[in-house]
Amino acid sequence: MDRVRNNFKEKLGSDGLALLPNGNLLSSSIEIILVLSKFGKRLLEFKEMAPRAPCALHITMDHQILVGTIEADGEHQLEKWTMSGEVLKVFRFDNLKRNLFDMIVKLKTNSHGNIFVVDFEYNRSKGRIIKLNNEGQRIWVYEGHPKVNSTYSEVLPTDILNICQNSWITYDRSTHYIHILGSNGKLQNYFNAKELNIESSILSMAISKDGHVIFGEGVTREERMSRSKKAKLHVLKLKEY
Repeated sequence: MDRVRNNFKEKLGSDGLALLPNGNLLSSSIEIILVLSKFGKRLLEFKEMAPRAPCALHITMDHQILVGTIEADGEHQLEKWTMSGEVLKVFRFDNLKRNLFDMIVKLKTNSHGNIFVVDFEYNRSKGRIIKLNNEGQRIWVYEGHPKVNSTYSEVLPTDILNICQNSWITYDRSTHYIHILGSNGKLQNYFNAKELNIESSILSMAISKDGHVIFGEGVTREERMSRSKKAKLHVLKLKEY
């Protein structure tokens, strides 16, 4: 895993981060997307989006930018941009003109160009993972499994990560379980995050060049204010399930 130096002096409030091919960092904040230089010394405006607001960012393998946006009417949509910020496609409705998304939280893609969206209901009481093809057509939706979830603990995924060609993992905040999904969106296995010595919620996931899975463990507002606990990065090698 590459070492990140903390030499940027300003606080960077952000709803989404994505690493550009040149090493710069895209950051979404309120109604603007910013670029932080790879040396951490410059913060520049990339694109003004008002009245829209960005809520999630992702860079695809073919060097395009995916942006989840909140429109002026409060609805969410997914935009595909060039690396210069030109809008190529917009995904908002399915074939029956129904909204594809409620609240876009995270975005990921695979080598086939499929798009994976972590989507919440507006009240944040439950969520789902939506798999789309490159044209924005829905392939499947994962809304939890009765082995793990119930009416009183509906799935609330915080992120999704491709760990091998046919397997994805997601963390369910409502149960503290990690779900392992097949390429068809079906649950293959699950386990409690406490088995990995992770006590608090996993807020982000990534994979390093050498195949290690990186989990970002967050803290509650109370823990942060009291400084009783700090956020952590867990670098792990997951076994086969």
